[in-house]
Formats: sequence, C-alpha cells, structure tokens
Amino acid sequence: MSQLFQHQRRSLATVSSTLFPGEPSAPHLVTSAIPGPKSKELSEGIGTFQENRAHGFVVDYAKSQGNWIADADGNVLLDMFAQIASIAIGYNNPDLIALAKTDEFITATMNRAALGSFPPTNWQELVETGLGTVKPKGLSQVMTAMCGSCANEIAFKAAFMAYRARERGDKADFTADEMQSCMKNQSPGSPDLSILSFTSAFHGRLFGSLSATRSKAIHKLDIPSFNWPVVAWPDVKYPFSQNARENAEAEKASLAAVEEAIVSSTKAGSSYGPVAALIVEPIQSEGGDNHASPAFFQGLRDVTKKHGVFLIVDEVQTGVGATGSFWAHERWNLTTPPDFVTFSKKMQAAGFYHNVETRPSLPYRNYNTWMGDPTRTLQARQIIRTIQDHGLVQKTDEVGNYVYKALYDMIENGAGRGKVEKLRGENAGTFLAFDGKTPEVRDKLIMEMRKQGIHMGGCDFIWLINLSVPPATTTTPFYVHLSNMDAASASAATSGSRIDPATQQPTSVIVDNSGAITEDEAALYDRQIRLWGLESQNRLRTSHILIVGWNGIATEIVKNTVLSGVGSITILDPTPVDASIDLLSGFFFRDNDIRQPKCSQGPLDRARALNPLVKVHGISEQSDYETLIAGGDDAESWLRARKVDVLVVSTPLPSAKRGAYEYGLQERLIGLNDTARKAGVKFFLSSTYGFGGFYFADQITHDYIVERTIPVSSSSVESTSNGLTEEKKRIKQRQTFVPLSASLSHTWPNLTDRQQRRLKLPLDWFIWLALTDLQSSLANDAATTSIGASALKNRTIAMIKEKGLNPDIVLPPTEGGELEKIFENLVKAGGAGVTLAPVGSVLGGVLSQDILNSISGREEPVVNWLFLNSDASGAATVHKIGDLGNAVVVD
Repeated sequence: MSQLFQHQRRSLATVSSTLFPGEPSAPHLVTSAIPGPKSKELSEGIGTFQENRAHGFVVDYAKSQGNWIADADGNVLLDMFAQIASIAIGYNNPDLIALAKTDEFITATMNRAALGSFPPTNWQELVETGLGTVKPKGLSQVMTAMCGSCANEIAFKAAFMAYRARERGDKADFTADEMQSCMKNQSPGSPDLSILSFTSAFHGRLFGSLSATRSKAIHKLDIPSFNWPVVAWPDVKYPFSQNARENAEAEKASLAAVEEAIVSSTKAGSSYGPVAALIVEPIQSEGGDNHASPAFFQGLRDVTKKHGVFLIVDEVQTGVGATGSFWAHERWNLTTPPDFVTFSKKMQAAGFYHNVETRPSLPYRNYNTWMGDPTRTLQARQIIRTIQDHGLVQKTDEVGNYVYKALYDMIENGAGRGKVEKLRGENAGTFLAFDGKTPEVRDKLIMEMRKQGIHMGGCDFIWLINLSVPPATTTTPFYVHLSNMDAASASAATSGSRIDPATQQPTSVIVDNSGAITEDEAALYDRQIRLWGLESQNRLRTSHILIVGWNGIATEIVKNTVLSGVGSITILDPTPVDASIDLLSGFFFRDNDIRQPKCSQGPLDRARALNPLVKVHGISEQSDYETLIAGGDDAESWLRARKVDVLVVSTPLPSAKRGAYEYGLQERLIGLNDTARKAGVKFFLSSTYGFGGFYFADQITHDYIVERTIPVSSSSVESTSNGLTEEKKRIKQRQTFVPLSASLSHTWPNLTDRQQRRLKLPLDWFIWLALTDLQSSLANDAATTSIGASALKNRTIAMIKEKGLNPDIVLPPTEGGELEKIFENLVKAGGAGVTLAPVGSVLGGVLSQDILNSISGREEPVVNWLFLNSDASGAATVHKIGDLGNAVVVD
C-alpha cells in the first residue's frame, strides 16, 4: 500500500477506532440464516420458563464490541438498532469496563441503597458530577427512577401534585374529605385530572404511561386505562424541509386542537378531567418516527404556559446525543423551559429533570424503595464523560447529516427508488427512518440487510424501518451500513462469511460485493462521500473511463479520477514517451521511460500508487488504436466489450506535420463521437494550443440534482413557523446534448452586429476548426508538408464567414502585425505538439470535475464547450454551440 494511501487512511481515522481499537471493520457471517441453530436452541430453552416469541436472536455480549453485536452462533453484525436505542457508547466500552473495576462501582453493586431513605455518602457528588452536568437549561432538580416508564409515571404524579398544590395555595393543608375520599379512589382526594398526549405516542407500559400511549393496540388490550384526552399528531409530509408550507398548516391545526382539548377539559360535561400536563416526544419513536418543526414545539410551550398546563418532554428515547444535540428539545429554542424532561435508555439511569416548584409538599408522596440505582448512575456519569471527551454529540450531528443525504440520494435516485419512501430525520442526527412501500418491501429489506450482516429494526403496524444508533457510531460503520442497504434495496446477491458446503467451514469473513462499499473505500473517500453522497460514490466505483491519448490533459484526468475512486481507467496510446514533449507535461513519465510505450509498467504503476483501490490499465497495441479510431461497428463492439462508460479523447492541437496524431483529424473525431453515441458512451474531446485550450462534451443525456430555494407565503405560516419564509426543493433535471458533428456544423445566419457581439464566441474555436480542416487537407495532399501562419489566418477568417459571422467582429482588435503573430505562435505550438503543464493542469482539472459529475449525476454539466482562452485574461468560458435546449425537470 502506497505511503500516500496510508496517510489518507490515517487522516480519515474515525472516533470509533479510538474508542474500540480492535473493533471489527466488516460483518462476519457463519450461518446462512439468522437466527442460527444455536440461537434458536437457546431461545427455545428460555421459552420453557418465560415469553420468547419476540426474540430476534440470542446475543453473546462478551464477544460484542463497539458498534458490532455477536450472536450465539458466532455471527457478527453491524448493530443499527442498539438494543432498542439503549446503547450509548457501544458494547463493552473500555471506559465502562474500567469503571466496573473500581472500588466505587463494586461497593455500589454489592450494597444497593434505598436511595429515598438511606443514600450513600457519595450520592450528592455522584449526581452532581454526572447527571447534574447535563441538566436541561432552566431545570435545577433531578429525580432518579428505574426505567423509562417509571420516569414518565412519576413525572405524571409530580405534575398532578403540583397542579393541585397550585389550586389549593402554597400553605393549604389537605382536608379531611380529601384524605378519606382518596382511600376510596374518589374525588376530591383522587381528582379527575388528565394527561394530554398525541396519537401514535409511546410513553411506557405502566398504567399511567400506558394510558398516554397511543402507538399499538397490542400494548393496551385488556388493560384498564384512564380516560385521558388525545390530539392528532400533525399530519406532516417528508422530506420535511421540502414540504414546509403544508407542514406548517398541519402543525397549526394540531396546535389549535391542543388548545381546544385543554380549554374544553375544564368545562362542564367534559368527558375527561382538566388537563394537568401535556406529554410529548421530540420525535415520536415507536409510534412511527414522526417529526415536527421547532415552531410546533414552541407553540406547545406557549399554549401550555398560557393555560397553566405542565409540559413534560419525554426524552427517554431521544436523549443522550442521538439527535445531534444532547437533548433533542435543545433545538426548539424555547423561550421558557419545559416543566419536566424525562430520560432513560442510553443514559442507563432513569428519571426526570424539573424545578423545585414541582417537588411534592411532603416526603413519601413520590417515593419507592429504590428511587433509582447507584450503579446505573455511575454508568451514566461515565457515559456522559466519554461522550463529552470524544465530542460524540457533534460527531453524531455530522454523521447524521451525511447519512440523511446518502439515504435521500439512495431513495430518490438509487436502488431504493420506488421501494422506500418518506425519509425523515433531517437535522436530527442519526435519528432516522423511512417507510417501505409495502410491509413486504420492509420485511424483505430488513431480512436482506441481516443476510449482509446489518441488524436493523422495524415497526409492525406501519411499514417503518428505523435506525436507532448510538452516538458512538461513527462514519466508517455507517458507510458499511449504507452501502449494504443500497445493495439490499436492489435485492443484490450477498457475499461474505458463509458455510462452504464441501468443507462445512466458514468462507471469507469480509462482505465485499459489487453493491457494497468496503471499509477501506469508506475511509479513503470520506470527504467526497460527505459532499456528493454514497449513491454517487457507488456510481463512480463501478464506472470505466477510457482515455485516448496520454498527454498533459490526460495526466491531470488520470490523477483526479484515480484519487476520486472510479472503478477502472484504461489509457489507450500506442506512441512512445517523447523527451521533448511528454517529460514537460506528464508527471507520470521519467527519464527511463523515454522511447518506451507510454502505457508501459512504470507510468501505469505510478498512477496505480495514487489509489490501490482503482484498476488502471494501459493499451499500447496499434491494432486496438486503429480499431477504435476507425469508428463504425467494430469500434462500437470494442467499446461495449470493455463496458466503457466515458470516452475521453485528449489530443494536442492537430499537428502541422503529416502523420502526427491522426486521431486529431476532424472526421476521425466526429466518427469516434458517433460511435460512442451508438454504444451509449459519454464523450469528451479536449485539446490545448499554447496557453489556450478547450473541451467539448457530448453526454447524450445527463440527469442531475439541483437544490432550489422556494419562497413560502409568510401569512400561511406566521402563527407556527417563527419567521419561516422559504423551503428547499431538490429537483432532478435532464440536459440533452448534441453530437460533435451537429455542433461543428452549426451556423448563425442573419444575426445583427449587436447579436454577434453578444455571442462572444472565442477566436480559439474558429482557429481550432481551421487547424483541423487544414490538417485533413494536409493528410490528403502529398505535396504540402506543413501549415503556415498565413494559411491558418486565411482559413480561420473563412471559417468565421462560413458560420454566418463577420470577421471584423469576431477577430480581436489588433495593431500592426499582432494578428499574424497570434497565428505564427499557434503554428509553432501545434508543430511542437506540446501541452504546456499549467494549461494541461487547469484544463484537465476542470474536465476531470465534469467527468466525475457525468458519472455521479450530482451537478449541473458543462454545455457543451469550455474554452480556456489563450489571450492575456486566461479566463475560462462556457458556450452552447448547436441546437441545445435548456435542461428540463424530470420525475
């Protein structure tokens, strides 16, 4: 492996490698199905004494590490479900293992305290240095509990107590009637108060929390529940930012329903008691991964504050970093904080934050034996420290933004198109989800992913696939996940560790199929994948570029495309390395390459060393060269047999000497372009002349994505959007190109002088036309051995006239013999056949980017000529030459 490649791998090292030095880099599968036989056997054993029908597989936690979960059969899977979103910093985190070996942890484990009555001596210090360091803004108190359901349940109790205390007045005692009636479960001691929640909400499985849960009927069947009100969650559309107007209206309607429910609860005849608190998840999780805007939650805070209703934010699943902020509600920018914030899951400890005003008026009112768990609180402190020490919240935000864009690309333009939809989680870290078109699509995708070694979660009552990912999951595992997801979406064949039927032994341990990006690729191409997405990188890694002519322009193209990770490059050039030409413009050539074929081992190995993941081939055979440049059916078959995607013809200025660079002849170039079109191959032609150069593009058709900012009527969103005035739309457009022959034959008849000046066509184009035309004449006239400056000038002027234009307008204003000098210099440059290194570098760099855009389908293309002007400005200009229409929007 080259030093350059090693350096790039080191520079792209992930946080995960720091947390887990020995963490796997790819799935390891030893059974053809998961769960495997051992896992099934163990599950059946468990089923003899308790429920086992929800088992996915039995886990070997001792062998699980970091982002990777091992099962009882020895399979190792990338875990994108994280124990139902409950693992914060990976399996067997070294920091937590070190904690478990301390005297403090051993003491807490061996001597569990009844915290409400007999707290340990270090309890204050433990809470203040752990849970206390991440208190949500505006909340000063924390009450610990046992689980997420417990946290919500006791928050309900605290809200009810505080609501009634406010009604009584601070100093009021309980009445005798209250004391007696509560023992009969009757009012006024047991008041008819209620908790308002939303459709699809999930808040737990205890009696109070289950009454507020509205996600799945199976959770609630046969269980008596409180008669509490429910309001419909906003019926928003996804992607969220692309439907800002409709979503704002949906949120506005939901807020109005919330206020109506609260107001009506206090009126006579209401079917439920006064609303004491409203509970809401920042992202409805088990209920379908439903999102809303910060404006919606700001509205909830305003409405609840207005009517004296406590706001409980259920961060059991969203808390501890997974959304790109430690607490998801931090992104709401509330003017006043929530009254309660509950937590559990990734924190390991459970409980809620609140203020002293919502403490019960007397002891033992919100109480139980354990009141939490010191060992879990110790774990929580270490988890918080690890997250902070490694910047995992910021990392989660960055990775989440990348993953969202990659998933969007896969769903809109890749293998997921037409199969999955409703991507959500934009700007929500790794809290991401999407729907299958049907339950069958969802189930098949989850099973395909598991076959490829990726463990994901789904929801039964809708067609949802969710990624409940710990903050410790970093970029490289996500590349493995997304690449395999893309392959699974296309129902690609999987490979990796399987049982060899002959030996009954595991085969290769690395998943590396044609549809899946490898870990080496993920690390090497980190920056560009973030820029243009995984789908685009996959297009690059399976593409084949053919370059005809290895000169200064081609040198730059080879460098840039190899580093970018194309699948393979073939260079076709039968000529030898020329000391006077190639050493000046091609950094792949050395002195010992002189007079050797350009596509010999030395130059090719230097190109390969830039990126060992790219295949670089060379062809020096004259027969291949002649077959291709001759065009026609044989050339088309030649291109198809090699599965060429892009053909680049990189030629210097057609030489003033007969026999040199015959593929620079105009008719040969037109023939090559026509052949490429028939084979469905995109075609680029490039040349330089002195300090100038150009390239021509015929991509046949090119689909690409543009992002448009569309104004939104402020009147439609002013009550809920907090100033939202625009939305972003990602639009697919298609540009159609014309062949070289149509472009070269294009004319501009009957234009006024003013219209001709506005064309601003560069003189360089007409000079190139004249030179290629003269070169053809030279090849057919044995008596003529070279092209003179005068002949070039005259033919250029004739070309201008043939195009229907006025030479006095096109030719630059000059004095004395300046115009003749221009043509003399160009003849000299053409005769030398040299591509000046700076010119080749600039032009090749721009062309490389267009080639990569052509393959990746991400950016607007150059249509259809780009000129690097040879005048003093050195400016690059783009010109449409031919009957080219504008790009059109496509589905």
